[in-house]
Amino acid sequence: MEYDQERGDLHNTMADAYLGGMSPLPSTPDATSLLVQTNPAEIIAELEHNLRGEVWDNVNQKWESKQASFLNEEGINKIMTIIRGTVNTNCILSNLNDKEIANIIVDIGKEITLLLAQEYKTYKVEKSNLTTIVNLCLRMSYFSLKRASGEGERRFLKTSVRSSEHVLVRPDQNQQQPQGSSFLRFFKR
Repeated sequence: MEYDQERGDLHNTMADAYLGGMSPLPSTPDATSLLVQTNPAEIIAELEHNLRGEVWDNVNQKWESKQASFLNEEGINKIMTIIRGTVNTNCILSNLNDKEIANIIVDIGKEITLLLAQEYKTYKVEKSNLTTIVNLCLRMSYFSLKRASGEGERRFLKTSVRSSEHVLVRPDQNQQQPQGSSFLRFFKR
């Protein structure tokens, strides 16, 4: 993750590479690339931009306003606080079953719906946009939480780290092997 002053946000260079048509997966995963791949900050940033009516322009490589914001900054900040309470690395790296995910999504939906019902005037929300706002938040949250289903993201990390260790620990075929102790040579025969 790095801060881009022109875009005014944190962005994931891996995601930027993917948007440009390059593979988002490095050839040998390391701690930094694994952290970037499992960090939900891109999802949160995308939701925030969507609530502002902005879309990513691949040509100009920046977020551009395509429509009026669904709600004002105060409303966006409040909703994003609710979302960040759930869509975070801790949740994504946990082990949730489908019922737990459904319960969390229902809770988020109730909280955002109640907030908007009470504060839609304060947040300058048009009534016709209420459902759109709730659905944007719930869909992004749901698909983020699905990453935790059945240890999905944790299993990915374990596999990636093992693969990385295998690549890093496996000696090059062209290098001469150290002789070691006679005890170890016995087992290599």
